[in-house]
Amino acid sequence: MILKALHAIALLGVLTSAVSARPADLSPWESDQVAAQVRSLNIVNQLNLTPAQLDQIIPLAQQDVTERSALVQRREAAEPQLLAAASRLREELKDGFNTTPAAEQEWHRVHGPLLDMFLDYRQHRDERITAAMQVLTPNQLALISRFKPCVVPIKDYRDPARIGQASAGSRIEEGLERLREIPEPLFQRIRPRLHERLSEKLRLHYDPAELTQKVRAFERAVNEVRAMSDLDFEAKKSMIAEELAPAEHAAEGQELRGRTGEFLLSPEGLDVLETKRALVKSGESR
Repeated sequence: MILKALHAIALLGVLTSAVSARPADLSPWESDQVAAQVRSLNIVNQLNLTPAQLDQIIPLAQQDVTERSALVQRREAAEPQLLAAASRLREELKDGFNTTPAAEQEWHRVHGPLLDMFLDYRQHRDERITAAMQVLTPNQLALISRFKPCVVPIKDYRDPARIGQASAGSRIEEGLERLREIPEPLFQRIRPRLHERLSEKLRLHYDPAELTQKVRAFERAVNEVRAMSDLDFEAKKSMIAEELAPAEHAAEGQELRGRTGEFLLSPEGLDVLETKRALVKSGESR
């Protein structure tokens, strides 16, 4: 029971990284907050939310941020008492195999209300995510399911829907271009090292049974593009990269719900949504 309680408070501790929609002091990690806003802007820009959708989603995000902030503040205020209660349990366990009823009661007295508050927040957040997903169209949900967050993405102008997110095909193109530029003597010398690095990267995407075949396919492609003229490479590089790129993962179920909450109900998402609505309102008043 004590171990379960300690685990639950660890879950609560995850929430201490967020304070409010507009924290008064972002230091010392203001860059992290701004980078999160950039990622939110990338996905919100692609969703093309209508004014009606913004009006329905923003109140959900405001509720989530407010409740989250209250939970974090309550957690921070309880820290001295939690520390004292946890330290007492630790010291008693050092002296033997059991803790005293008094120490356990003190822990539950401080931790219990926090755990209840956290479980209420989690239930309310789940309900808000459901409501937000009902506002979105199937195409918008499909975009969220495949979106790959990136602060400075490679611009994939062949597929405008991908601008603002990481593109596997574009990254492969860049890699092929760099490999074409390596002089032949140097390329032959570093070929074994390139093979190792390629195997390490592809191991993240493929099962062991597929890995050897995929590595060979990449190496054949590298040999082919190195033998191409500049004109041929420019004409064929996109097709080659698309053939080599791993299949895109589409989030479903709880993963999709988690993404929706992360992109639209977070403090960063709320800032972006409110900015979008303000721009829409200003355009309507002109």
